[in-house]
Amino acid sequence: MDRYLKILYNAAMTKLLEQAMTAAASLSEQGQDALALHIMDEAKRLAILEGIAEADAGKSVPHEDMKDWAQSLGTDNELPLPTCK
Repeated sequence: MDRYLKILYNAAMTKLLEQAMTAAASLSEQGQDALALHIMDEAKRLAILEGIAEADAGKSVPHEDMKDWAQSLGTDNELPLPTCK
């Protein structure tokens, strides 16, 4: 992810958490649970956008590398987790 997108991502997460902390103080337990679910959904959405931006920038793990890694799990010769290329 390029620097600009990281700044936007971090700003969005910071704003979301600030809003949640402010709202949580005045919510019932049920409201706090609903807010927690909303925060998790928003965090997932932002993570997906981050992944899409990285893929658009050409950063991805080749399928063959992932396949080799997955097939090595549980064996005596487990491979390290593949990295983006």
